[in-house]
Amino acid sequence: MTASGLVLNDGNNGNNYSIHYLTNTTGEILPGPAHHFSISGPDEVVAGSASSNFTIQVYDRYENATTVTSATTFSLSTNSTGTIIIFNPASPVMSNGSGNTTFTYRDSKVGNYTITAARTSGNDEGLVGKSATHSIEVTLIPWNACNTSASADGETEYFPDGSTAPVYGEFELSATGLSTAQNDVHNFAYQTLGNKGTIIAHAADIENGGWIGIEMRESCASNAKTVLIKSHIYNPNVIIGYRSSTGKSMSSVSQVTQLTSWLKIQRNGSQFTIYSSNNGSSWQKRYTATVSMSTNILAGIFTESVRSDRTSIAQFDHVEISSSIKSAEILDDEPIASGQQVDIYPNPADELVNVVMPDNEAKVKVTMTSMQGNVILTTIFYGSEAQLNTSHINPGVYVLRFETKGNVITKRLVIM
Repeated sequence: MTASGLVLNDGNNGNNYSIHYLTNTTGEILPGPAHHFSISGPDEVVAGSASSNFTIQVYDRYENATTVTSATTFSLSTNSTGTIIIFNPASPVMSNGSGNTTFTYRDSKVGNYTITAARTSGNDEGLVGKSATHSIEVTLIPWNACNTSASADGETEYFPDGSTAPVYGEFELSATGLSTAQNDVHNFAYQTLGNKGTIIAHAADIENGGWIGIEMRESCASNAKTVLIKSHIYNPNVIIGYRSSTGKSMSSVSQVTQLTSWLKIQRNGSQFTIYSSNNGSSWQKRYTATVSMSTNILAGIFTESVRSDRTSIAQFDHVEISSSIKSAEILDDEPIASGQQVDIYPNPADELVNVVMPDNEAKVKVTMTSMQGNVILTTIFYGSEAQLNTSHINPGVYVLRFETKGNVITKRLVIM
């Protein structure tokens, strides 16, 4: 039997719904006016990266997907306090006759947050004053973050710089609280590292007199086996620390070093070698510690306050973790040219780099290496000026090493 023209009334404002039987077993329900909306989309987004699409979908009062009768605008907000928060578009518009619209979300701060969409304009009375929410976790994949003690109360932000893998980017970590010899109060961003590997980081800035550093530790527990190096950047003292047994007091070694902003730890089994550098190319060995740790440990960056009532804020603008030892980068005790000056321009560069060494008359060997230690270019010139062709070199950050009369000078070069 086939029927048509059957009309149902919901008893509210005269909303009618027509059911047209197409066959004995199938039918079509015509949805009613827009009554509310929801947000659907990913549950996770990587810090600093744009999410995949979120969708705002309108429904009638019976949860049937429906459409709007005029262009409808939505405002977007989040309870995150990230430095960089971007909704694209900032105010999504659902066109007349449509039932959905999309947007993406970018957030620099790691954590769990709520995204809220609120209707701000349109003619559908059922949507007036309505809003919808969606929970989202901002992660650090492939990184993780933890507070080694609850009192650290730290936050972590990540700002990608657009580089290809490995992405260096910028990290900002904060921490409160005060460490003791047996209790590390760190905000720690890390990756898992096996029995052999290296972490390199450039400590760009530290606020409120705190510590900025790198460490390898067995776990996020405050008293875990640990090897670390930390600095105030603007103070010549660095602290090298290691805890050889869980729960034991940290053994510390204080050293004086000038302009230490590059830090490196290498693991080879139970042997941990610590280095520092003022340029990220020539490394000085600082200490070797023997600590028996698990095969898989945590390697990363951290910040630590110096007072329980003060929050330290640390910024890193290059962080690299590798499963290799990178012995080719170790340039211990290289002589540095005294009184010699090298200027390179433009920097950042594109096709050509000009080199100026005032008053130089000797032979100069130039070596360009990547931040991973791979040799990209070598050349020799004589005199005070030279020009390097970089048109064939991929964009990135490189180190120029100038050798003359047994001395070495290094410069950092950015190629766009």
